[in-house]
Amino acid sequence: MLLLITISPTFARENPGEAIPRNVYRVVNKKYVGYTYRKWNIGAEKTYPSKVATTLSFSGTRQSYVSFSYSINFSSTIENSAIKKGISGSVGLQTGKAYSYTASYSVHVPAGKRARIEYRRAYKTYSGTLQREYTTDYNRSIWINVRTVYFREPSHLDFRDKVY
Repeated sequence: MLLLITISPTFARENPGEAIPRNVYRVVNKKYVGYTYRKWNIGAEKTYPSKVATTLSFSGTRQSYVSFSYSINFSSTIENSAIKKGISGSVGLQTGKAYSYTASYSVHVPAGKRARIEYRRAYKTYSGTLQREYTTDYNRSIWINVRTVYFREPSHLDFRDKVY
């Protein structure tokens, strides 16, 4: 009796057999997630009421950096240099690259009122599937999905004001 066993391509990709893992990574299925933000910071504040109407202004330059993470809220960053290199090469973002923003914001403060201007850094956030390269017995490369990764690119400064 002859027994014929067929292995699906999906099974072969997910079970590489005698494949040897390499320290090479890439990102596929890049998708735009939306904006993510850092915490609010006080830019300027008028802590005492004025007898006449005035304008409160904030102007400054801030730096933000590209970052990579396994979580959407960026509570931890990816430290493995091979993984960071793979993500950078796949998505065209260089980790640790500084982006500088110069922005200004003003708010009208009526007489007898106080005011505060706050700012936060905004990032364009993306997700993708991290894959690792394996070399098979036949010296062929296959890519295995590892996990979802998130990467963000600095975008702009976001402002809000409070007149009280």
